[in-house]
Amino acid sequence: MSERRVTEKCAPELSKIFSQVKKASLEALRRSQPSSDRLLRRWRESLRDLGLPQSEQDRLAVPNLASLSKNIQAMNFRSFRRELLSVGRNIARQNVDIHEGIGVIESLSEEYLSALWATGHGEAEPPEAQLRRAEVALAVERLCFVAARILANGYSRQWEEERRSWNSRNREADEILHRTSSILTHVYERERTRSRDNSKRTSATLWWASSFTWIT
Repeated sequence: MSERRVTEKCAPELSKIFSQVKKASLEALRRSQPSSDRLLRRWRESLRDLGLPQSEQDRLAVPNLASLSKNIQAMNFRSFRRELLSVGRNIARQNVDIHEGIGVIESLSEEYLSALWATGHGEAEPPEAQLRRAEVALAVERLCFVAARILANGYSRQWEEERRSWNSRNREADEILHRTSSILTHVYERERTRSRDNSKRTSATLWWASSFTWIT
């Protein structure tokens, strides 16, 4: 079964995750506002480091978090998927290694999580606020997981098309498709591990919060 068919089969699952985390991800953007300059600078550097054409960098440029939040608010899963598929295709056309594309998403995820936990650092938060912060952080991780899956799918689709038209380069294209498939499997397994670990962490937080409430 081709990678395209596998990913399309998983689309309902990815769509469900997107719907579940969209609202919390928008909240994450609002919470990250104090770190907006650093986050936007990191995004510009990432686009440049990927070697994308200037026209594509300009198209993907984000002037501020408010505009990004507005764009995400207006998106449904179909438009979100279409945008990421396009980016995946473009980095494949530029012969950018898929590891670098996935690496950008992971790096941005780490930046946002850092910004989220830095907000309110040193302040005494009630258990409910701590739990909500953990939920928002998990939403960012899950949204980045969805983005990585779609990006890699766009990348593999581009190589699939080029493989059909470049018979003389079939072997090289097959190797890249195999590597992309392996990375997708790795990303999926890591999401399962993260979800399991975060579920345990959230349960522990809820237990602590209920104990705190009982004590007080």
